[in-house]
Parts: sequence; C-alpha cells; structure tokens
Amino acid sequence: AEVEAKSVGLYKNGRHTIEYRFRRQDGAFCWVRDEQQLVRDADGEPVEVVGSWSDISARKEAESAVRRSEQRLTDAIETLTEGFSLYDAEDKLVVCNSAYGELLYPGQGTPEPGTPYEMLIRSAAEQGYVADAEGRVDEWVADRISKHREPGPPHVQRRANGRWVHINERKTEEGGTVAVYTDITKLKEAEELASRRNQELETLSTKLSKYLSPQV
Repeated sequence: AEVEAKSVGLYKNGRHTIEYRFRRQDGAFCWVRDEQQLVRDADGEPVEVVGSWSDISARKEAESAVRRSEQRLTDAIETLTEGFSLYDAEDKLVVCNSAYGELLYPGQGTPEPGTPYEMLIRSAAEQGYVADAEGRVDEWVADRISKHREPGPPHVQRRANGRWVHINERKTEEGGTVAVYTDITKLKEAEELASRRNQELETLSTKLSKYLSPQV
C-alpha cells in the first residue's frame, strides 16, 4: 500500500523512483529499484508507463553493514566515561558521545553531527562556559582552533562551572581531529588542597622557628 500510494508522484512529475523489497519466485526477498517514466501523447494525455527494475540487494546490504558498523562505534564510545569527539578534515563533527556534551556544553545536549567546530566553541565561550575565555572570546577562539587543528601535547582547560578538563587531541590519517576530554576537577582540587596545606606548614614552620634552635 505504501509503494502504491507513492506512485501517484509519477502522474505529477512524469518520473518516479522508489526502492522496496520484492519477493522472488523462490520465496526469498530482494531489494529492487523501481524506475518509471510516464509517456504522454501530443495532447499531454498519459499513454503508457516505461520502467525498469534493478536488483540493488548488494548495495542495500553494504549500506546495512555500514549502519551496523556505525552503531557499534556509537555503542563503544558511549561506554567511555571521558568525552570523545571526532571531527573531519573540514572541522565538522562526525561523531561524539553524550559525555562530550555533558562535560563541555552542559544543558545544551549532545552536539549534532555536521556542526562546525568553531561554531561550537565560540557559542560556548560567548555563553560563559569557558573561564579562560572571559573578556577575550575572539583571542581564545583563535588560540583554541590553532591547538585543535595542529595538536601538540595535551593541555588543560578551566571551565566556568569550576571544572577542569584535560584535553588530548590527535590528527587522523584523513586530516580530521580525534580527541578525548577527561574531567580532572577532583585531581585539581586535591592539588589545591595539598598546596594550601604546604603553605600552612610553611607558615607554622616560620612561626616555630622563632622559638626553636636552628638545629631543631
């Protein structure tokens, strides 16, 4: 019924193409590409329909295999606790996991594939998500794009919500950029706590030195 309903397009446009599964004589199903063309007479009235069927089962199976492969990749990166992203050679998002969106763009959801990298980071900077970009959005965006397109050693980014993110980026053979984003906020907090304690110990040591001999 669905195939027949779509066939009305033949009489509107003069041509019609549709793909569907068809059962052969042996009972097995194959995918066919059904192409039709309407032939009209001199008065513009329909005379006949000329068409052809092509067996496209191999192509459909290849497409299905690609979808399965993409789904396996999606399932795999979703198991990561770190944020993951892959951008193509034109710096457009190919794939990412939900942790990527939650870590870098909280409340905005997971970015859509095809979104330009510059658009994402500029929006984040302008909305105040990045502490390092406050008061210097253009400068920060330019610096971030430079690091993204020509990755060097991993670096750390300070977010406005108090989070610290460790960013490790690498170029792909196709010229894209793959990256892993790790939340190191707890590590940073531990480092700050240790620094404060060391400062307190140094202050205490200075006070005690007034009452104790140098040897002690």
